[in-house]
Amino acid sequence: MESSTSAKQKRALLASLMGLTGITTSLSARADFVQHAAVCRSYASKAVEQQRRNLNSACGYRGIAWNLDHKAHYGWCLTLHDAPYFSGASNESSKREKALKKCNAGKDTTGGGSIGGSRCQMYVADALLKAAANIEHHCGYAVKGRFTQDANAHRRFCENNMKANNLAIINSEEAARTAAIDQCIKK
Repeated sequence: MESSTSAKQKRALLASLMGLTGITTSLSARADFVQHAAVCRSYASKAVEQQRRNLNSACGYRGIAWNLDHKAHYGWCLTLHDAPYFSGASNESSKREKALKKCNAGKDTTGGGSIGGSRCQMYVADALLKAAANIEHHCGYAVKGRFTQDANAHRRFCENNMKANNLAIINSEEAARTAAIDQCIKK
């Protein structure tokens, strides 16, 4: 039969080992979370950058995957569990990148091609940025007409006014939209 001191030592050693196992597991989980958070920060930054390109190129993509809210993209990524968060975040980024390439394929980047050319491209890009700011800053302006996120609607407005030689109307609309967003942001 074992001495009671020896049994106590074995139990103490076993308890220590179990405690170390718990610490090791805890450290491993912490390292996994840190890596997950880093991937999600990178994913969110890329998603916001892709939305800016969407707006600047006047592609008109909308929906939950297309917004300027870094926290929303980061939060979504954090909901992905285990290793699939790498592929889940990567798949979403790839989908947006593919859509952006499709949007820009065949575009005349010299400013010619469509009526109004680069003037209307700039008009649409600015209108979409202001429409996004309306939502991002909770300005409350109706998301139609002046603040619609429909790139084609803005393009038609610009091209129709360029055809009619109404550059003053285009400039007036831009100025009104800018003033409204500036007023909202200053609140």
